[in-house]
Amino acid sequence: MRKSKILGLSSEQFVGMVTDDPSQKIKLDVFHCEIMNDHNNLKIEADSYKDLPPINRVNMHMGNDNYLQIKKK
Repeated sequence: MRKSKILGLSSEQFVGMVTDDPSQKIKLDVFHCEIMNDHNNLKIEADSYKDLPPINRVNMHMGNDNYLQIKKK
């Protein structure tokens, strides 16, 4: 595949090459494909995501106390 063709690909397109060995030849070792996303369904899925709950809430005072404890050791 030519460099100019690779440089001209859109963001959803990709090219690849796989290697074979002499005992297992691959007919199509160079490929050019396009990813086809269903953007409406992806948006519906992304809109249903929930924020992860915080594990620990840390404030400046806690950070300074921890720093001083480590520094004393």
